[in-house]
Amino acid sequence: MKNKIKLLVEPGSSKLVFYGKKSQQLSESEIHDINNGEIPCLIKLDVEKKKAKFRLYFNINDLCSLEEFLEDPVRKKTFSKILDEMTSAIESLNEANYNLQRVFLSYDKVFISAATHEIFFVYVPVQGYDAGGNVHDFFHSLVQYCKFSGKDNNDYVKEYVQIFNDSASFSIFDIKSYLEKINSRPQKTINCPFCGAEVVQGATYCSECTHRIETPKEKQSVKHVEMNERRNSFETLGSKAAGDTSGPILIRNAGNEVININEKVFIIGRQPDVCHFCISDNRLLGRKHACIISRERGYFVMDLNSVNKTRLNGIEIAPATEIEINDGDELMFADEKFTFIENNG
Repeated sequence: MKNKIKLLVEPGSSKLVFYGKKSQQLSESEIHDINNGEIPCLIKLDVEKKKAKFRLYFNINDLCSLEEFLEDPVRKKTFSKILDEMTSAIESLNEANYNLQRVFLSYDKVFISAATHEIFFVYVPVQGYDAGGNVHDFFHSLVQYCKFSGKDNNDYVKEYVQIFNDSASFSIFDIKSYLEKINSRPQKTINCPFCGAEVVQGATYCSECTHRIETPKEKQSVKHVEMNERRNSFETLGSKAAGDTSGPILIRNAGNEVININEKVFIIGRQPDVCHFCISDNRLLGRKHACIISRERGYFVMDLNSVNKTRLNGIEIAPATEIEINDGDELMFADEKFTFIENNG
């Protein structure tokens, strides 16, 4: 039977509580080292002993779970910082000869400082305890929890996924080599045609003025006119839409067909029984090609490991990775082109 673990929230205090059993033995030396700050990435704890049982109280004030933190869209700089913190923390535990099996490596029990992006682990100083996680899955799962910003060229995400596709074995060295590569890579820049700020080539938006910059300013204005024309044209196609709605829609390039996004996870593909929008006669499309995900903070597109890929504003996105989309974005599922309209009310 597994140990009970629960979050205890009181006024001015948040703690993760681990309930020990009679048969389990505490490691007093590890408790001493953790509480003396010998391993900075480990959360300090209080021990409460009751007869043969005990409770461990891990103080998580001013921290949030990594799972919660990653609910907001992440940009390359933040992703790199988090990954570097994760790597450094695991290395420090290895150097101190701490047993990684006693570390919670699930994203709801790994914590982060929102201010500094430092990573903190819960280590259970109980002899023979197994928290059930492993380092490979911990790193591999990172992109599944991240929601990446559509304002970056997301090639770095694809490169990260490739680490795990290329090698059956895994080491921290692979992650460090990857970080060195993406952080030292010289990046070509262009000037934003709207505000003149320097922007990484391939970025969809200017980080200063937030204008779309994938095309020159002259083409951009034409594109806006075309998009407005399409907005106006679909209003005359009421017979094609599934009733009036003020929610998000897709406009299919072929025939200006209007598709209401009326599910939290809206699947596009060619298999009728599982897809909310089906194009059964296009063999280039996957059975479940991609999906649009509606969240409180916005909308996201995710490729469902399709053969012929999904593209956002002409840039291929990594599979199984949520990428933020915005009003007017162009989506390509294989060779099918759509325009995303966030609110057509």
